[in-house]
Amino acid sequence: MPGSWRHMDVETATRAVFMLKEGESQRSVARRLGASQRAIRNAWERFLETGSVAGRSGSGRARATTVQEDWYIRLTARRERTIPTRVLQNRLRQSTGSRISDQTIRNRLHEDGQRSRSRVIRLKLTRHASCSTFEVCSRTCGVDNGQLEKCSLYGRK
Repeated sequence: MPGSWRHMDVETATRAVFMLKEGESQRSVARRLGASQRAIRNAWERFLETGSVAGRSGSGRARATTVQEDWYIRLTARRERTIPTRVLQNRLRQSTGSRISDQTIRNRLHEDGQRSRSRVIRLKLTRHASCSTFEVCSRTCGVDNGQLEKCSLYGRK
């Protein structure tokens, strides 16, 4: 398949190396296997260099956290199950000094099979707010203080 951009699989590369060992030219091997001559040459050079036709593993992106930081994140999240990700991020920064995003914290917890918690914001009603809620309920539903639980706006029926 000359002209197509694809990696040569290990089986094809092994066949190519075997044919080259038998004395065939790179051009004839490329023609018979339907690969480019450059791909055959790369497979042969990789075989001579490493003794194998398998590709090298890539280095990939470096992890943002160390093994110790991962351990700290998992342990702290297990000890305090309801701790939000942001708080966990701040504690890690205080204890180790490393700045790690809250998404990285979530990823590490997910790797460990844990869930990240998000902070629940609960508004506390002041006396004025609860009085105004009663006023709205009494105006719209026509209920008095004793029947407030029956009001649909109040939240209970």
